[in-house]
Amino acid sequence: MTQFFSLGPGSVFSRFLMFIWLSVFCLSGFAQDLRIELEEPADGGVASGVSNIRGWAIASEGVSAVEIFIDGELAFEIPYGGERKDVENIYPDVPNSLYSGFGQTWNYGVMTAGTHAMTARAISSSGTYAESSAQFTVARLPESFYPAESPPSLQGATARVDEQSEQVIIEGLALPDGDKKRVVLEWQTASQSFQVQSVATELGGFNMLLIGNSFFRPYAKELGDLALDAGFSGHQDTGVFAGGDNGRPINLWEADDDLTNQIKETLDQGNIDIFGMTAGVVVEDPTRGFREWIDYALTQNPDITIFISLAPPDFPDTWPERAEELGYTNIRDAYMAEVVDLVHGQIIDVLRLEFPSTHIFSIPTYGATFDLADLYDQGLLLDDINFRGAYRDSLFTDEKGHQGKIVVTTGTLIWLSALYGVDLTTNDFDTGFNTDLHSIAESVINSHDPNY
Repeated sequence: MTQFFSLGPGSVFSRFLMFIWLSVFCLSGFAQDLRIELEEPADGGVASGVSNIRGWAIASEGVSAVEIFIDGELAFEIPYGGERKDVENIYPDVPNSLYSGFGQTWNYGVMTAGTHAMTARAISSSGTYAESSAQFTVARLPESFYPAESPPSLQGATARVDEQSEQVIIEGLALPDGDKKRVVLEWQTASQSFQVQSVATELGGFNMLLIGNSFFRPYAKELGDLALDAGFSGHQDTGVFAGGDNGRPINLWEADDDLTNQIKETLDQGNIDIFGMTAGVVVEDPTRGFREWIDYALTQNPDITIFISLAPPDFPDTWPERAEELGYTNIRDAYMAEVVDLVHGQIIDVLRLEFPSTHIFSIPTYGATFDLADLYDQGLLLDDINFRGAYRDSLFTDEKGHQGKIVVTTGTLIWLSALYGVDLTTNDFDTGFNTDLHSIAESVINSHDPNY
C-alpha cells in the first residue's frame, strides 16, 4: 500500500528535508555549472602516435584541477588554463571561461593497440567534480618511438587514395627490422590532420593469370582492389578476356591469336602462382582446353595452382522453364546437378589424376547470383535493387544475365576468401551496400563442397 504523508511546516521531518534541500541545491549551487568536455581523443575515434589530449572545463567557483584517467586508472593531472575564445562565447557569464582549456601532447604509441577508455575529471574549488569520457582505438606501429637515425622508410612503398572511404592507403611501409606494414590514413576533425587509422602487417600476395569471358572478367577485374584492401600488397594479376565461348579455355587455346600469345607469354615468364580459368565446357571432351593450358603452364611454373570459376547460368528470365525442362524444381538444383557435378567429376577429378602434384579446385562464383536473386524475390535486400537495369543498382544489366555491381562485389568476396583464405566475418571492405554481402559470400563458401 502506498502511504502519503502531510508534513506541517514545523515538523521535525519537514525541517530535516529542508536541510537536505539546502545542502544539495544551495550549498553546492555553483557546482551546477561545472562542465567539462573531452574533445581529443574523440569518442569512437582512432588515436595514434604523438598527438593530443585536450578539452575544456568551466565552473563559476573555479576549476582547481583536471585529472586524466586511462582505462579506469588515474594517470596524471593535465595542464589547465589555456585560452578558449569559443568556450567564452558560449558561456560568457562564467568567470574565466576564456581560460578554460586543458591539454598536452601524449604518445599514444606507449599504449597497447586496441580499444581504450579515457576520462577527464574536472574538480571545482569546492571539491565537486564532473567527468567526460571517450572510448577510442589505438593504432600503432610496433615501437612507441622511432629515432631520427632509424625511422620507417617509404622507399619502395606505394600510396593510393580510396575515393569511396576517402582514406590514404600506404602499402609497403618498411620498418627498421625489415618488416613491412600497410598503413591507412584518414582526416580527423578533432586534430585537423590526417591520422593513422590502422596498421597491418603486409601479407604478400600472389601473381595471378586470369582468363575467361564476360561472366568471369568482372570478378577478375575487382579482385585486385579487394586483395589490396585486405593487406595483400604483393597481389598482381594479368587478365586476358574474350566474349562468350571465345573466353573458354579451349577457344583461347585453339584460336592461336594475339590473346593466345599473350597468355603463353605471361606463363613463359615463370612467375605465375595462380592460373584461373572460366568453366566453359565442351561436353564431349570436358577437360579439353584445361588440360592443354595446365600442361603448358607447368613447363615454366611447376608450383602453379589452378582454379576454375563456376559462373552463373545466363538468361535469368528463362531459369524456371529451363529447370522444369531438365526435371528440377528450380535453377539452383538444375545447375548443381548438370554443371557443378560435371565440372567436379569430369574435369577436376580427371585433371587431378593427370596432374597429381598440382592443386586444382573450383570457386562457386555462381552462389552470389543465386543467393542475391533469392533475396530479391523474397524482398529481403536492404538496398533499392532492380532485377535488370543499370550496373550500379541491379542484379543484371541485360537479358543475357551480365551481373550488376552487387553481384560482382559479392562474387569477388567469394574469390577473396577462396584464393587468399580471408575470413569474411572479420574483413572490413566497404562494399557500398546496406545488404550484408560479406555474410552472403561467407555462406556460399561454407556451402561449397570442401573437396573442391
